[in-house]
Amino acid sequence: RVDVRREFRYRLSYYAMFLTATILAVTGLCLPVRSFNPLQGVESAEGSHRRLCPPMDNVPQPPERVNTSHILHRLRAEMRRNTVVHGPPIDAYIVTTDDAHQSEFVAEHDERLRYISGFSGSYGVAVVTETKAALWTDGRYLLQADNELGCDWLLMGRGDVQSSMPEWVSTMMKPGGRIGADSALVSSAAWERWAKKLSENSIYLLPIRNNIVDHIWGVNQPPYSKHDAHVWPIEYAGKTWQEKVAAVRTMVEGQGCDAMVVTSLDEIAWLLNIRGRDIPYSPVLRAYVVLTKNQLSMYVPANKLDLSVQRQLRTDNCYSAFCVRLQNYSAIWEDLRTLSQVWRKVLLPAEDEFSQGFSRAINSYIAVSDGENWDELTVAY
Repeated sequence: RVDVRREFRYRLSYYAMFLTATILAVTGLCLPVRSFNPLQGVESAEGSHRRLCPPMDNVPQPPERVNTSHILHRLRAEMRRNTVVHGPPIDAYIVTTDDAHQSEFVAEHDERLRYISGFSGSYGVAVVTETKAALWTDGRYLLQADNELGCDWLLMGRGDVQSSMPEWVSTMMKPGGRIGADSALVSSAAWERWAKKLSENSIYLLPIRNNIVDHIWGVNQPPYSKHDAHVWPIEYAGKTWQEKVAAVRTMVEGQGCDAMVVTSLDEIAWLLNIRGRDIPYSPVLRAYVVLTKNQLSMYVPANKLDLSVQRQLRTDNCYSAFCVRLQNYSAIWEDLRTLSQVWRKVLLPAEDEFSQGFSRAINSYIAVSDGENWDELTVAY
């Protein structure tokens, strides 16, 4: 009897579907494909179909939707100011979810994409031109982005942002156009892909030293965490930080490199057996580390290491290979420019499925080989 009932239900549902299709065919009633899957792919240069866009009278918008039109207006105004971009006006500006260490999750201070768009996902890339604003994200966040973005934003579909974003920009801008970005917030690998694709249409990707979003955010931008870093106990770390540094130095020398620049925050936390609270839900500290055969330098904001960390890292009177020389966080840029002049080869983190690698800014501050006196300067791992 159970099998008979199951067969009956199956046949009934089949006939219902057949009858519905017949009625639609006879009456000529066609439903648009969009209504079944409103976020399927990039339909055009105007993006995917947006829920409840444009706004309708007496129809409430999603409660999480954020209107950022006033911020976009200010951003476009700054794009035209020579004193902000340090050069001729730019035609478009790229904003990513990254921080200067290419972290997946960032501090509130670094949530620039959320500030200009309302989108709170952990991955996204936005482009703002004089007339349009478009955002790319992956499949995890399409529905979320559709609810959070105001109707003046285009939501691009499931295409690969590495290829689709430059293609869209190429359709929006004329040859000779200028698009800017903060090079510290874009991985070197992504920058090279974007620049290559854009150059095919004579569009120039330019580093903008002053972050325009920070400029308009101003005093309302949340500060970085003031919590101190702390020592990670040896019973959890497994090895002392000196043992880890010695092992890393052996690997660096084995690659024929003079130095290694560590940019990933979780790698720094592991290497030095310290933990921090600079990013919500991530026990890391904002810092850079430069490791050579005889020196170990840490670039960290002032007053972030308590006495226990300073004692562990032996920061006072540091003159040996197994102590840490503390430097100001922002000094990394000029030091890289100076130190790289005496390095023949430096090890930098490569892009892989788990990491975006190092930023374009790191790459640009390291001296370039002249082809005569140096070997290949930069090698990625």
